[in-house]
Amino acid sequence: MAIRIELFCDGEVLDGTEHWWDGLEAALTASGMHLPILESVDPLGAATLPADHLLDLAEECRSFLMEAPELIKPLLRSIADLCAMGMVHEGSALRFGGA
Repeated sequence: MAIRIELFCDGEVLDGTEHWWDGLEAALTASGMHLPILESVDPLGAATLPADHLLDLAEECRSFLMEAPELIKPLLRSIADLCAMGMVHEGSALRFGGA
């Protein structure tokens, strides 16, 4: 399933990416790591993370990069990059939406 991830600031999209989420879900299950923010994303629904959660999400992505399959590393890097952008913009939010 594809998922769209967009960084919003003051109601406008600053940047975004779209990736397949299935591989990430499988890798999370297989890893045994506890990554609560990544695990909470429902690819069939929608979720919005406020700016105060972006640092934690970026850290989850970076820690998972060490053992993640090569196929999902671009997704993890994209999420971490969007989080980094959002942390410098007050009032930003990261939105996940299934397609």
